[in-house]
Formats: sequence, structure tokens, C-alpha cells
Amino acid sequence: MSYNTIVLNLTEQKVTNVLAHVNAIKVEVDTIIGLSKEAKAKLAKMGKKRLVWSKDAYEYAQQYPLLLTQARPLQVWAQVKRDYEHLGVILKNLATLYRGLLDTFTVLGADYYAFARDFYGEVQEQGNESEPGLLEVLEVLQKQFEGQGLSNEPEPSDDPLASEGNGSATNGGGSATNGGGIVS
Repeated sequence: MSYNTIVLNLTEQKVTNVLAHVNAIKVEVDTIIGLSKEAKAKLAKMGKKRLVWSKDAYEYAQQYPLLLTQARPLQVWAQVKRDYEHLGVILKNLATLYRGLLDTFTVLGADYYAFARDFYGEVQEQGNESEPGLLEVLEVLQKQFEGQGLSNEPEPSDDPLASEGNGSATNGGGSATNGGGIVS
């Protein structure tokens, strides 16, 4: 079985530090809205065409501010525009980070499973002749994947990331750093 073994050297302290940074982002952004599917469906989606149109409308509104109502003054529109642009920069960077983390997670999962498959192969080869108790281990492991064999098809998972799409096993050309890296 092939390996892409990555060693991240993630300690409990590093995980705690990363989660503290994530919480700091939540505090800094201040307002994070969670929408249901129904609520999301009712909102206009900002795509490329609507973004260009909205920018044009904003430029014209600056020339004709008296056409705006008191409920929607130009100053508030300007702040909404800035917030949209700034959150877009943050979101783009977080999305890139997320994709890289998800790809790394995918490679780690494949390696985790590869180690288990290799161990299972060794147990199959030596189960009857060497260590006491290996026959019982073999029986337990055989029951979990009875008649299935190795497959590259995804299986149902309890993992919260499993419902997300995942891409290739790279993170855009980057590599693990800060004590981590690919082990050859």
C-alpha cells in the first residue's frame, strides 16, 4: 500500500492555540450570522454580475444622495460595502486555508487507513502461527469489512468534514511546516 505520510506534530497545546486563534477571529468579526437553508433561499445571491451592478449603483448614488431614503442612507451603504469587501478578503483566505486543511485531513485519513490495512495484512499472514491472540484479532477485523476488500470509494462517516467536498491531496503547492512535513 502506498503512503503519503505527513507528520504534523500536532500537540494538544498546538490544537489549543489554533482554536484560540479561531475564537479570536470570531470575536474580531463580531457578528457571525447562521442561516437556515430556507432563510438562505430567500436572500438575493451576490454573484459577479450583481457585484458589478451594485458597484455601479453605489457610484451613481454618491452623485445623487438625495434619492436615497433615510432608512438607507449613503453612509450606511458605504459601511455595508466596506464590510462586504473586507469580509470577502478574510473569507477568501480562510477558504484557502480550509481547502488546504481538508486536503491534509484527507491524506492523513488515507494514511491512517493504510496503516490499519498493513497491520491487518500482517495479522492475516501470521494469525495462525505466531503471537497468541492474533486469531481473535483477525476475526474481529474480518467482521468489520466482511467481503468488501480495499476500495477507493468513500464510505459513510460520522466525521463533520465528511459532508464537505474534498479535492486532491495537495494544498495548492504548499507543504506542512513548523516541525511537520512529508515523511519519505
